[in-house]
Amino acid sequence: MQTVREQARLEQDDRGSGGEIGEPVRDLDVDLDGRFGWTLPVNGVEISILMPGVELTRLHDLSASALCLQINGNWWWWNDAVGAAVPLPARQAWLRQ
Repeated sequence: MQTVREQARLEQDDRGSGGEIGEPVRDLDVDLDGRFGWTLPVNGVEISILMPGVELTRLHDLSASALCLQINGNWWWWNDAVGAAVPLPARQAWLRQ
């Protein structure tokens, strides 16, 4: 959760708005294959997360064998999952402003 809040702070810094992270809520109905369902409010939108039931160090692994998280139906490795949950503006978009 700390990593998501840090990403939200970056979003706030880049956009001047957004970056609002609510409290995660456990969603037992979407548990699947050893992954646990959560809903996380991000900027007023509910993000669906399937989190593997393993130690966080295994999720932070940089090898191809690292476990993935599912964010809104798409599979992501840890670093990409954080960006999928709290997207920052595209570099090209803020360079044009």
